[in-house]
Amino acid sequence: MISQYPDFTKSEKKIADFILNAPPQKLLICLYKTLALAIDTSTASIVRFSRKVTGKGFQELKIALSRYLPEDTTK
Repeated sequence: MISQYPDFTKSEKKIADFILNAPPQKLLICLYKTLALAIDTSTASIVRFSRKVTGKGFQELKIALSRYLPEDTTK
């Protein structure tokens, strides 16, 4: 996502900024409708952004984000 950032539209940068600054654990349980409301954008914009970044949908974006979370070391 960071490498694509310069090519994002204004709306996509708004979404990316929110995602990059939000607590990752909260994003993973967030619905795309909730995210759209929090960012004050449309659900279609969230879906288009997800497809642009991952080539798939919002679920795939959440999976990609989960790869960057620290592993639970309490196990």
